[in-house]
Amino acid sequence: MGIQQTLQNIEPHFHKGGKYEKFYPLFEAVDTIFTRRRALLKPLLMCVMVLILNAS
Repeated sequence: MGIQQTLQNIEPHFHKGGKYEKFYPLFEAVDTIFTRRRALLKPLLMCVMVLILNAS
C-alpha cells in the first residue's frame, strides 16, 4: 500500500468529529507534501525565477 492510499484511508479520522480532529492542519500539510508535490513545485520555481530575474 502506497503513501497516497494510506493517507486516504486515515483521512476520515482527521475530519470534524474524528478521533484526531485537532491534528487536521498537520494531516493536511503531510498530505500536500506527499501527494501534491508537483502541483506545488511549479509555482515555487516560478517565484524563484522572478526573484532572480528582478535581482539582476
